[in-house]
Amino acid sequence: MKKFKVIVCCQGQPFEYEYRGLISALFGYAYHYLKKHGYGTMNFTLKEVE
Repeated sequence: MKKFKVIVCCQGQPFEYEYRGLISALFGYAYHYLKKHGYGTMNFTLKEVE
């Protein structure tokens, strides 16, 4: 099963959250985006890892 990371970067400080499977990673991405998008200085990345 493939692993995915959601990387939330705020002012150069990355926070990485690892998920197994694309569906759970998409839900994690949506959760972090909806929770933290109001700050305006955050970058969100979904990345496949090995």
